[in-house]
Amino acid sequence: ESVLNQTLKEIEVICVNDGSTDSTLKILKEYQSNDDRVKIINKENSGYGDSLNKALDIVQGEYVGIVEPDDYIKPEMFKTLYDASVKYSLDKCRCLFHDVYTDRITINKFPAVPKNIVFSPLEKKEIFFVSPSIWACIYKTSLIKDNNIRFLNTPGASYQDTSFNFKTNALAKRIMFIDKALHFYRRESGGNSVTNKAKVEFVQIEWSEIYNFVKSQNGNLDCLYPTMAMVLLNSYDWNYKRIADCFKSSFMFSWWKETVQRHVLGQIKFKELSPFYKKVEYVVLFMPFLYGRFSRNDRKKIW
Repeated sequence: ESVLNQTLKEIEVICVNDGSTDSTLKILKEYQSNDDRVKIINKENSGYGDSLNKALDIVQGEYVGIVEPDDYIKPEMFKTLYDASVKYSLDKCRCLFHDVYTDRITINKFPAVPKNIVFSPLEKKEIFFVSPSIWACIYKTSLIKDNNIRFLNTPGASYQDTSFNFKTNALAKRIMFIDKALHFYRRESGGNSVTNKAKVEFVQIEWSEIYNFVKSQNGNLDCLYPTMAMVLLNSYDWNYKRIADCFKSSFMFSWWKETVQRHVLGQIKFKELSPFYKKVEYVVLFMPFLYGRFSRNDRKKIW
């Protein structure tokens, strides 16, 4: 309803029913019968990435946005982002969002990223350190289709926004970050551990895709290697903290092996990292068995 009630009326609403119950499909059809902007893709459960890819295959609008089923958006969100995109010929436009918990609502301002100005991500790489939040953006459809930007079809996977977000940032020439919180993102209140062994590795699959993507660009994106190394440290650190204790050692070993390989390939160089990340990288490379002894905040203080 928050999508259909947008002040920007000229929209197409593609609803993907990914193997949900018949009652879900019935509800979608009721909305479709009352609003001819609604289109339905009804499919077997094949995962988040495949669902979004199937929607992207039939998108016809000049710009495209994503709204996940448990979130909601302000009525003016798409009009605000679309008007800025048209005015400034943007490839990607992003807004702030509300983190919605059961007991509170907060807004992360992302102060390191410039707001309300047009910039190139290759010149202002701070954008790569911001959480992917693919649903807080609209993208020029041609950016996605001309570059064949897709989500990975990894059934049951997590982190599938990681490589999609990186690719759209890397290939967009003109981005704007609107200084308004227009999206409401529901978060779990608890810090549940990941106890599925397969899901422990999904973040590594996404980063493998990112490195392969950059390698395929004939050197045009090699300037991003230092940024990638530092953002990867953030991603892997976050994953390390949330996986069950029984998986931490094996994940750390895989992380260490990747790090060694990328140093050998010249994709990571100590001299190109900031002082904090240089210290973290040193521990991952030479003392991985010590990594889990401190929280991230403790590491910032100690190192």
